[in-house]
Formats: sequence, C-alpha cells, structure tokens
Amino acid sequence: MTAFKNGKQPCLLNQASGEVSIKWPSPLEHSLNASKEQLTILKYPIEFFVGIHQKTAKRTSEIIGESKVNVSAI
Repeated sequence: MTAFKNGKQPCLLNQASGEVSIKWPSPLEHSLNASKEQLTILKYPIEFFVGIHQKTAKRTSEIIGESKVNVSAI
C-alpha cells in the first residue's frame, strides 16, 4: 500500500514469514459513514475481488494479480 487514511495501515507485512495481511472496511462499515443513497444502490450479496496493481506511469497502472471473486456473507 502506498497510501492510507487516518493513520490506519490496512496492510501488514510479516517479514519473517513473508505473509501479508490486509484489512479493508466494507461499504457497510459504520466508521465510513456511507450515505443512505450509497447504501440503497448496493446489491446483496456483495461480490468482490482483490486486485494487485503495479503503477506503470503517473496516472496508469496494470493489474499484475487478482483473486477469485468472493461473495459476502451478508
């Protein structure tokens, strides 16, 4: 991660084991204060995937890895 808000680091790297742990809040997280309008356009269950982007230029990047599509438990 190259940027994060509020001093909370979403990415933790364990150098000894090489494991990476990432925690992202969902749009339903109360601390994000999503508007009612934003929440009403969500479709349940929420499908998501994790993509790893490599910056190739100032405003462009390339996906170099991605997970399978996951489905929320909500």
